[in-house]
Amino acid sequence: LDKQLNYWDRQLAELPQVHSLPLDYERPQYQTFNGATHIFVTDADTLKGLQKIVKDKKVTLFMLMHAAFSLLLSRYSNNNDIVIGTAVANRRQKELESLIGFFVNTLVLRADCSGNPTFSDFLSQIKNTNLDAQENQDVPFEHLVERLQPDRSTSHGALFQISINMNNNETEILSLPDVNLSPAFNEENDQSSVKFELTLGIAEASDGLQLSFHYNKDLFKQSSIERLSRGLLVLLEDIAKNPEKKLADIQVITASEQHYLLQTLNDTESKYHNNLCIHQLFQQQVEKTPEKIALTFAGQSLNYQQLNQQANQMAAYLLEQGVEHETVVGLYLQRSMAMVVAILAIHKAGACYLPLDSNQPISRVNFIMEDAQIKYLLTNLDTTDLQTDHIQLMQLNDKKQMALLKTYPSENPQPKKAHKTNQLAYIIYTSGSTGLPKGVLVEHASVMAFNVSLRQQWQLLDGGKTSPWLWSASYAFDASVKGLLSICAGRGTVLASESEAKDPHALVALIRQHQIGIYNASPHLMDLIIDELNSETTGKQYFPDLILGGEQITASIFAKVQNYCKKHQRQAINAYGPTETTINSSFGIIADSINMGKPIANSRAYILNNDLKLVPKGSVGELYIGGLGLSRGYLKRPELNKQYFIEHKFAGEKTPQRLYRSGDLVRYNGDDCLQYMGRVDEQIKIRGYRVELGEIEQQLLQIAAVGNCVLLLREDQAGQQQLVAYVVLTDHNQQTAEQIKSIRDSLAEKLPDYMLPAVFMRIEQVPLTPNGKVDKKALPKPDAADIQGQYTKP
Repeated sequence: LDKQLNYWDRQLAELPQVHSLPLDYERPQYQTFNGATHIFVTDADTLKGLQKIVKDKKVTLFMLMHAAFSLLLSRYSNNNDIVIGTAVANRRQKELESLIGFFVNTLVLRADCSGNPTFSDFLSQIKNTNLDAQENQDVPFEHLVERLQPDRSTSHGALFQISINMNNNETEILSLPDVNLSPAFNEENDQSSVKFELTLGIAEASDGLQLSFHYNKDLFKQSSIERLSRGLLVLLEDIAKNPEKKLADIQVITASEQHYLLQTLNDTESKYHNNLCIHQLFQQQVEKTPEKIALTFAGQSLNYQQLNQQANQMAAYLLEQGVEHETVVGLYLQRSMAMVVAILAIHKAGACYLPLDSNQPISRVNFIMEDAQIKYLLTNLDTTDLQTDHIQLMQLNDKKQMALLKTYPSENPQPKKAHKTNQLAYIIYTSGSTGLPKGVLVEHASVMAFNVSLRQQWQLLDGGKTSPWLWSASYAFDASVKGLLSICAGRGTVLASESEAKDPHALVALIRQHQIGIYNASPHLMDLIIDELNSETTGKQYFPDLILGGEQITASIFAKVQNYCKKHQRQAINAYGPTETTINSSFGIIADSINMGKPIANSRAYILNNDLKLVPKGSVGELYIGGLGLSRGYLKRPELNKQYFIEHKFAGEKTPQRLYRSGDLVRYNGDDCLQYMGRVDEQIKIRGYRVELGEIEQQLLQIAAVGNCVLLLREDQAGQQQLVAYVVLTDHNQQTAEQIKSIRDSLAEKLPDYMLPAVFMRIEQVPLTPNGKVDKKALPKPDAADIQGQYTKP
């Protein structure tokens, strides 16, 4: 058997330990065998087409069905490495042919669905796989498991969990006088026990293929299996018509499902101010409520008329200095009324603003200024370390400068070039994969399109009341634009100071003082805000509705938000969106499950595989975003623009759409909401398993001893990749090592060994960037990265 054993060693090297087919229910810790069966059939024409392929390609019908089933699983799981088991008679030796006994063995068939060959070429590959497996079938399956030693788990079978069986036995037709007998093959004879998680059964008949999915109903819903069966029928029909199609072009989605994914779920068209820029919308509000308070900061306020006049005077000055259409004007400012005045003034002058965060390293600020080639900089800070040799400075903390501004006209200025909605509104720099930040170019039209969704969110939460908005986000973060739009909507804005924006206690004091009806923050900041709101020592009680956005909501924060809303009869929204798609591209009311909601007004969402094909509903793929919110792209980054902003035409469409590639892995849940599954670049593989770090983080956060956590893949001292869990503990009195051991034991009850972090590090709090996101670069490296499952002191 040595030759056969060597074959299996090669064939099953680095075998995926468990399939990637999306499950409807969480996999239980201990494998169950509760089964159900779904029966479906092809038509006669499809069978004839398949039989012709079998004859032309000199393969068996089983080989063809194995190829088709592997391709189906690949498309539904978004994975190219497909493993299926099948039973063989194992009677190759002539001496066994006449013996009575059970000699059946199980073969592991592995299919590589990558490379996009034609189906005919793929079928040839599958033919060779089957012939080679048959040639090496003498190795007992149990011996193979023992030799390969896969990571064993009580939650699933070893080597494979999906199987395929074909009934080639001729059916004996029985006849009795005056009685007609036929085999029973219907859903009434539903089998109640399963050996594998999913089995495709195949039987050839004169009027078509009789197919069945025998599945574990503790893992799959009937509706999902029915969708899978429809996908197989579509795939077989497509193959029967043209076996020379490339794998990526073979259909696995019905026409009605494709229409649902493309059109029904993206029916988001809404009217918006498509003829106005941000400052023009503001000017309309000035005319409506000139005496109403528009902006409050540090105990001082400006009404709409005063704010407009100051912005007009500054705009007139900028125009006189040479600022014109789409001139990039840098802002290097501390929070102040002048910051908001400057943004409106830049827009009124027809220019765009570039916010520079004074909390960031000077080297980064200088890089951004050089990259954007700004010629004008408005500031109220010390600029000694900035490279401003070729930049015209306007000091907003200089008394003479501010006195000069007051001499300019307070009427709305008229720039030489008329305002258009497709002109730039702002440039915001985000982190780049190369280590250098990249500037995102956002037009007024995109902000106006988003404004529809923002007002819809307000309407859902407070019924359209006009309580002021608390602007706490950094102006270098696009969530800050909501503060500007709140002014334009007549709600007015309270601007938090630099110190207040970093202090949950101070923010809650502002919320209560100004009766802020809706508060917007990142999940990690909101976690602290809710604690402060629930505190009985912070004075008069007041509880706003909430909007969370900017990063994924962890399970513990989600539970805290749920409890807050239930306790205080409030609502919360989870809003999602990259800067490249203008603030938000989806949102949903937080209810029973963590999700990203549905596409916002004038936005579209498509979940695609690596071949840019729609994935079936419920399957995981990368989120591509279209619609009016798409930014112009990246400043002077043609290669990045080509990579992330694509032109794509779906089947049946006459013209291509412009789409943004988000890098986020998502799926549709049962309520047609987008569900975050991880990042394309954070999906890792450990010992043959595909692992989403977010899944492990969510399980950690369900443990009472864990207040917060972050999971990273790091190299140990030997250069090997390992998982490191950074945990914030809730009990400050118990010994750290004892808590870590308890956490690891609890995690081991929920997750298989391969998903357990190798190292646990206690941290006092999760480090955040100025924008309120997790700062993973600030997390310390373990001191003893080779200690399995031990607590490592930072």
